[in-house]
Amino acid sequence: MSRCRLLWLMVVLVATGFSLPLAAKSEQLADLLNRELLYYQYKGDGFSAISRYRAALGHGEIAAGQEKWAALAAQLYASWGLFDEAKELYTSPILSRTPQQRAMNWFSLGKAYFDRQHYTEAVAAFEKVGLRQLPKELEYERLLMMGVALYQLDNYAGASSALWSIHPTSKLYPFARINIGMGSIKIGSWPGGISGLSSIKKRIGIDVEADPQFADRLNTVFGYILLYEEYSGSNTAYGKVSMHGFTTPNKKGYRDALEMLKAVSDKGLYANKSLLGQAWIAIDTNELERAREILEGLVKKDPHDLVVQEARLALPYVLEREGDVPRAISRYRSAVSFLDNERNRLDTLLQQLDSGELDNSFLTMRRESAARNPLTAYLPEMLLAPLSHRLLGDFEDINRLRLQLDEWKTRQAGSSSLQAELSRQQVALDDVYLRTVRLLRNQAGELLTERRSRINHYLNQARYGLAELYGRQPRGGVEAKEALLAYHAYLKEAPEVSAEVRKHIIGRIADLELELGEEAAGIAPAEKVSGVAAYLAELEKSPQEANKEDVLYKLARAYEQQGETAKALDALQKLIRNYPDSNYAAEARFRVAEGLFIEQNYQQAAATYDGILNSKKNNAYYYHALYKRGWSLFRLGRYQQALDDFFAVLEHYDSAADFKGKANQELYADAQRAINMCFVNMNGPASVSDFFARNKHHRYIETVYQSLAEYYLAQERFS
Repeated sequence: MSRCRLLWLMVVLVATGFSLPLAAKSEQLADLLNRELLYYQYKGDGFSAISRYRAALGHGEIAAGQEKWAALAAQLYASWGLFDEAKELYTSPILSRTPQQRAMNWFSLGKAYFDRQHYTEAVAAFEKVGLRQLPKELEYERLLMMGVALYQLDNYAGASSALWSIHPTSKLYPFARINIGMGSIKIGSWPGGISGLSSIKKRIGIDVEADPQFADRLNTVFGYILLYEEYSGSNTAYGKVSMHGFTTPNKKGYRDALEMLKAVSDKGLYANKSLLGQAWIAIDTNELERAREILEGLVKKDPHDLVVQEARLALPYVLEREGDVPRAISRYRSAVSFLDNERNRLDTLLQQLDSGELDNSFLTMRRESAARNPLTAYLPEMLLAPLSHRLLGDFEDINRLRLQLDEWKTRQAGSSSLQAELSRQQVALDDVYLRTVRLLRNQAGELLTERRSRINHYLNQARYGLAELYGRQPRGGVEAKEALLAYHAYLKEAPEVSAEVRKHIIGRIADLELELGEEAAGIAPAEKVSGVAAYLAELEKSPQEANKEDVLYKLARAYEQQGETAKALDALQKLIRNYPDSNYAAEARFRVAEGLFIEQNYQQAAATYDGILNSKKNNAYYYHALYKRGWSLFRLGRYQQALDDFFAVLEHYDSAADFKGKANQELYADAQRAINMCFVNMNGPASVSDFFARNKHHRYIETVYQSLAEYYLAQERFS
């Protein structure tokens, strides 16, 4: 029979009136009970310890007023999280006879609150400990816990005061200084943070004995602080003094940070974080090959590790910097797909967690692999954090006892009082089970929500990086629709977008919508305001921005799509006026002329087309301008001049090698129709011979007569 079952049977037998042999001495029974309770406490099975204590108290095994048992019970209640019961005993007269007793009681209660992360209550309990009432090392432990609790409550002044009170000779001093450093950094005091951590760095290996991961944690945290400090270009005292002599145009003073990060064990908890920091330093110092090697190694590791997922995002950025755009696009696409799936998986887990579907997963979390248990995969923090790990153990013990009680109720056909006791114990266990699972759900929910937020950030950064590569790779590159969808998703889902980035993205969306035309409407149908309209709205807020060369060009296209022709012409004319040698100038002049033509200002349109036709060399708009000038002259009734332009268009395309294009064929056919219209409006067939007598386009005379004949025939003008 197992020891645990034997102990429970003893509880049941005592509850039903069974008496131990009279020969046993009361002191021996008390010692046995004490050992039993301590055994349960050692196992972390607080529920069994408390249940056994209450049963013993209820059946007279121990006296209610004894100091020894009251102290042990208070300790059990506090460790199990039953703070009201613990506080009642700690403050009872029997345990509060001397100032030293009262101090130890408040210290024990505060420590229990702190272990359960009840920081407000912990601080209140620690403050009740009197001055010089605790042994020196316990007093330093109180100050350390109080300082950490105050930091968690955002009381930085109080936290610093408590932590600075710990003497440098204490073994807790390094932990105090690292919390001082981290607290200083949290409130933006970088020099104070670096000073605090650097002093610990000098003492590492002398003072730190308790935590084997402490050195790795310190090196990683300190390395990242120096990395961010140098990256942001801060002018703190540390940056001026310690980095003096190390900073060059190519090496921005990352030497100390790199030294810290390289000191981290390659097999510890902080190994991946250290490698990622080294990669970022290599990126910023333009050692791209080194950065790529680190990142390619990282992305092969645990896919659920947030550090690995950040590396998945950083790798295509490095490839882009190296000029390997095809691989960068491929990596960005892979990252978007993976991170989108990961975010959907987290959404599903949060729903399952809320509905209770994952309650049983908590029971196997500590022994099942990440492949079998999703909580093991996504919540490694719960397995590493002592409090969470202990809570998972408590949950397993509670469930094991529930199952054991069920088995006893089935197998034991005892008296009604035995069944009643078992039922009472089962109700109590069920209540504790529910309370514990709620705590676990809350912890897991907070961690999964935080992880989802990080994944969402990485996902949108990957989308942005992918969209920014549009146009960089002609074949197999990012498509316009793909880029537009990515930009829309980024603006919709990214938690924080700076005004500058937002303006840039809206401008890019406007360009893509103009390029795609009607196709753009089906890509983001949920958007109430088009990118073009949003772009115009952004520019109205900053008139100076709207006068830049590329902005004027985009502005004109945006106004044109919105149907505001006058405003489009104004922007184009301003572009021509302010930037006559711009790469956009030729297109701008053509579009101005087109706008004037649409507005039926044919005289001004013809004059503007004249300006475009001044130079034929490298002029992509020459023949289109010639054709449209012909139409402007036609509208003005200047048919002879219009015919010269239309025939020049025919001459060009008849001798051009690229005539087979559909657009060119349509323009050619339209020029032929325009020639017919000119002769019809002049004097019909009689004007044809007069025109060709004075012009050089004689090879078209038969074509013109035939075309006119077909025109009159269609009009049934047979004479």
